[in-house]
Amino acid sequence: MNKITAIFFFGMLYPALVLGQGETRNWYFGSGAGIQFNVDGSVTPLDGGRLNTVEGCTTISDAHGNLLFYTNGINVYRADHGVMQNGTGLYGDTSSSQSAIIVPDPGNNLGYYIFTVDTNVQRDDPDNGFNYSYVDMALDNGLGAVTLKNQNLLERCSEKISAVVKDCDENSFWVITLAPSSSYSDTYNTFYSYEVGLDGVGPPVRSSMGLNITDKRGYLKLSPNGEKLACANGESGMFLFDFDSDTGRVSNPLSLQLDATNFAPYGVEFSSNNRFLYVHSSNDNFEGPHSSSLLQYDLENPNPNSSRRVLDERAIFRGALQLGPNGKIYRALSQSYQSGTNYLGVIDNPDDQNTTYTHDAIDLGTGNYATQGLPPFVQSFFDKIDIISGNGTNSGFLPLCVGDSYSLEAPVFLDGTYSWYKDDIQLSESGHLLEIDNADVEASGMYRVEIDRAGFGGCAIQGKGEVLVEAIPDPTDGVLIQCDSDADPNDGIAIFNLYQALDVLTGPETDFSLLFYENQQDFDNERPIANPEHYQSSGNGQQLWVRAINNAGCFGTALLALQTTPVTVVPSEIGSFYGCDEDAEDNRLAGFLDLDFLALNYTGFTVSFYTDLNDLTFEVNALTGSELLDDGTTIYVRLENDGQCADIELITLRIDPKPVVNIPSEIPTLCINNSSVVLEAEEGFQGYEWIRINDNGTHEVVADSRIANLTQGGEYLLQVTRSYTDTNGLHSCSNTASFTIPESNIAIFSQEPEVLDISANNVVTVFVEGEGDYEYALHDQNGPYQDTNVFQNVPAGFIEVFVRDKNGCGITNTTVSVVGHDKFFTPNNDGVNDFWQIKGIDSMVQADSFITIYDRYGTLLGHVSPTTKGWDGKQNGRLLPASDYWFRVQLQDGREFKGHFTLKR
Repeated sequence: MNKITAIFFFGMLYPALVLGQGETRNWYFGSGAGIQFNVDGSVTPLDGGRLNTVEGCTTISDAHGNLLFYTNGINVYRADHGVMQNGTGLYGDTSSSQSAIIVPDPGNNLGYYIFTVDTNVQRDDPDNGFNYSYVDMALDNGLGAVTLKNQNLLERCSEKISAVVKDCDENSFWVITLAPSSSYSDTYNTFYSYEVGLDGVGPPVRSSMGLNITDKRGYLKLSPNGEKLACANGESGMFLFDFDSDTGRVSNPLSLQLDATNFAPYGVEFSSNNRFLYVHSSNDNFEGPHSSSLLQYDLENPNPNSSRRVLDERAIFRGALQLGPNGKIYRALSQSYQSGTNYLGVIDNPDDQNTTYTHDAIDLGTGNYATQGLPPFVQSFFDKIDIISGNGTNSGFLPLCVGDSYSLEAPVFLDGTYSWYKDDIQLSESGHLLEIDNADVEASGMYRVEIDRAGFGGCAIQGKGEVLVEAIPDPTDGVLIQCDSDADPNDGIAIFNLYQALDVLTGPETDFSLLFYENQQDFDNERPIANPEHYQSSGNGQQLWVRAINNAGCFGTALLALQTTPVTVVPSEIGSFYGCDEDAEDNRLAGFLDLDFLALNYTGFTVSFYTDLNDLTFEVNALTGSELLDDGTTIYVRLENDGQCADIELITLRIDPKPVVNIPSEIPTLCINNSSVVLEAEEGFQGYEWIRINDNGTHEVVADSRIANLTQGGEYLLQVTRSYTDTNGLHSCSNTASFTIPESNIAIFSQEPEVLDISANNVVTVFVEGEGDYEYALHDQNGPYQDTNVFQNVPAGFIEVFVRDKNGCGITNTTVSVVGHDKFFTPNNDGVNDFWQIKGIDSMVQADSFITIYDRYGTLLGHVSPTTKGWDGKQNGRLLPASDYWFRVQLQDGREFKGHFTLKR
């Protein structure tokens, strides 16, 4: 049995103007990043966030955890992630550390103030100082609208802001920032506390410090109980102050010592119990290499600096710290000023002096990046009170056993009024104690106490804790049987994994832990067996005492007898199991074991397979079929009846070689204008399959013999099979290799060749299409050929153009007309160059073209028709002398050109 008499409660401020921690349930930050806190304290990443900020951001939800809006201090986004009406142009800054914070309007439960801080980072960047805007959630069908914008409070301020409840009776908050004492100063030495109440934003309470703070960067945080103020100031250091929530004044500065390397504080946060302060500091090197530290300070220590503890050091950039509604503190993780990460770090139990830190704890999802900032909130949302001491834990969870008695106890407040609830149903108790005797399972539930006028600022406090009552386990006596396969299988001594007795003692559906004892005395003195996974029995029938324990720590007892079954490990009737080599090229004869197929040989047993007899004994490292095993491996088979070892057999794994597939070294091209390609595989195999991989990825067997007549090009597989005869009959191993049959075709002229003629450089461009690889030639189909389809310096006349497929699929040709003329002619009746004529003119198409001849003085000498041989060098039958002559051509198609040529004799 397990009896516990008290529980810690988690407490929260519950003033009229602050309904609970639902306001902090949803966070949006960084670049598209967001998280949601679930009721059980777990965290779920959120998508859809519209923020893109390197630093400042803030978010607010309603008391039930429904998102209302969020902002980077410039643009305000609604719950549906659209921009809020009039929600642009606020005077925050995405490069301000905190940029903005949202504070509920005490006089309007649908109204919210957005306070913003802005500083300049370069000469042309305006400094808009400290301002506030107002959001009315009653507008735009409940999506809200900004009704008041950029009301200035200070001309200049730092990049930091914080808020806390002032007074629940007066319904007011304090909103605080650090700024210079005047707008002309560059020293940030004055805190300005603004009361936000029923009448709006009041005048500031000024608290001037004798400090020389010149670095405006870093976070400002009030403790949840409003008594302390932590201020990080980059290269100007880290300070802790007292805060008076009645007056709004800041006092008693204490400089906190930081790591010598990571000297610049940025993110700060208090634990929810107000005892511990956490600081994220860096080396402030923007160019890299980057370095940062995560530090803890105990504020109950008279000298907090002496309590400094380093939780983490690593090469990352600076980042914010923010307390969550589950009591954990989250750390923004950034690689550099502009480069974020997909993760948040977590301080797991910040209320504990020995807390631990988990890096990369929260995965934000693909495309969502944390940068340097996290959303700040009114710190009073996180105020928590540990309610009494008792079982030494403040987890808020109390496990009990049926029949236990327990008490829930809240602190004593003389002016407090107590109301107790179970699962939100009010109970009759009205004092600081709730006592229940002889608990049953129905006593399980969520318990809550509300204490009126007990908290900070006169606010109510709520404590909450979960009680789980479980039945006491009732294990039955049982027997655990192990196979004894050692040198003397009849001695009753064997190695047992005692945890295998769980099903025997409590049944397969239970979730109990077990403790084992060798005798009654060890049981009574709580001396359990130290190594129950490898326990050697002392003889057949040995009896152990067992304690079965459930999650609540409740336990029952039973006796466990250890028995052995003598086993001589012999080869199975299967003998050997045959498989195929996995890789024919790796000089290793090894393959994968088909366990499902192998298990079919053992009907009536639960079967498991091992390569080591010790692993079989302790039922660890069982084969799963995914392990590559060498030829000759011994496989041990464990046979069980009702979870108890019945026999052991062994099988030898035999691996047959996988055939090597050799593709023909030269794969001919398949001409589409032809029929097929014939390929031959190597001889000596018992099976052949030629497989075409279709365009949609499906496989099609197109031939099943050694010689294949393939009629399509593309991607193929050749599979060959070799058969073996073993003790179990015929066995075969196959292997495949891939190859490609290239396709080609004779060229087709896609358009008429393009001719640029009647010039010093006649150019012909040929246009073809087809699946082939083509080359080009003029005049002669035997070449010479060129790769380019453009011919330069083409002579005038009718030119034959040839296009040849390089893969041998054929030649196609056409004729082009290149218009031009001879540069000279020799009319001496020798049959060579006796006439001058324009070349490349189709006498049928251009028959009406007009050609005239002139001498050097412009005298008309005659006319030439393209249908004749040409001009013979005569005028009216008289031979003209050797000289240069001129011509003019007017083609029938409208073109006209002039030139000259030489008559030689």
